[in-house]
Order: sequence, then structure tokens, then C-alpha cells
Amino acid sequence: GENVKKFAHKLGVEVGAKHTFLTTSATTALWVSLKALGIQANDEVAISDFSFPATANVVEDLRAKPVFVDVNFDTFNMNVDDLISKITKKTKAVIFVDAFGNPTGLHEIKDICDDHGIPLVEDAACALGSGEYDIPCGKISDITCFSFHPRKLLCTGEGGAITTDNDELAKWLESRLLHGAN
Repeated sequence: GENVKKFAHKLGVEVGAKHTFLTTSATTALWVSLKALGIQANDEVAISDFSFPATANVVEDLRAKPVFVDVNFDTFNMNVDDLISKITKKTKAVIFVDAFGNPTGLHEIKDICDDHGIPLVEDAACALGSGEYDIPCGKISDITCFSFHPRKLLCTGEGGAITTDNDELAKWLESRLLHGAN
């Protein structure tokens, strides 16, 4: 209802995102985001090897292949050099996990993704309110996914969200998340 719409709007304003969509969980947000990007069987999705199992599960659920990227031991976030070494022609997306809510290195990973024409999905399940270089999580990546699970910074009992500035992705998300009834 109206409270959900207000919450989505306020979240979008808070992170500076053009489009915000609420989901049942961060896992759902990740899965739907990969669907919006057209990830399908046999595609490769590079993901941090230090994450909650849902990050890999959503890739496997789409019959794509998770390619595990080592993390930097100072930040526990994706290691730039290892990511570069694992990008192939089959790499169709990268999921960056903000370990412990820390997005350090996100801009550098975004630059690599941009250089290779690969979309960046940010698993910001624990990172609401965090940012890098004064830019909030939810504004940096092509798609960002948040969690409102009871163990997260902001709890709504359950739930998740997707933010993006990409109009085409937003159009797809709006249609699919409302079962085409928009």
C-alpha cells in the first residue's frame, strides 16, 4: 500500500537512485536483478568467494556458473587482480559483495566492469548507509540489492530492495515485479 510506496521512495532518495523496487528478500532482489540482465544457462557470473550462500545460489538457480573471485584480506572484498584474471567471453555479470557493509574497492571494480562491458550487481545486503568516496551504496553499481532481514541494519521483518539508475532495467523490473500489471 501507501506505506510501501513511501518506503521505496525514501530509500531511493536516501541512496540517490533514480529507481527503487522492493522485493521479498535480498535473495529475491539478486535473482530478479540477474534475470533483468538476461543471465541464463552457461553464462558466467563472477562473485566474491566470501559471502552468504545466496550470492552463489541465485547464479546456480539460473543455471549459470558462479566464478569465485578471491578477496583482498584487508577488506574481505573482491580482489581486483583476481577478478581481471577470471573475466572471459562468458562473463555476463559481476556481483560485488560489500563484506560486513564495507564497499571498499567498489569503484575500482565498477571501472573494470565498465572497461569490459559487464554489468555490476552490488550485493549490499549489509551496506545500507555505507558508501565509497561520499557516494552511497545504491548509486555506484548498475544494480544494487539490499536486505531488510532482522539481522541487517534496517529491519522490516523481512524484505529487500533493488536500486538502479538504468531506465531500461527499471522498465523490465517494474513490469516483472508487478506481474506485468503496471
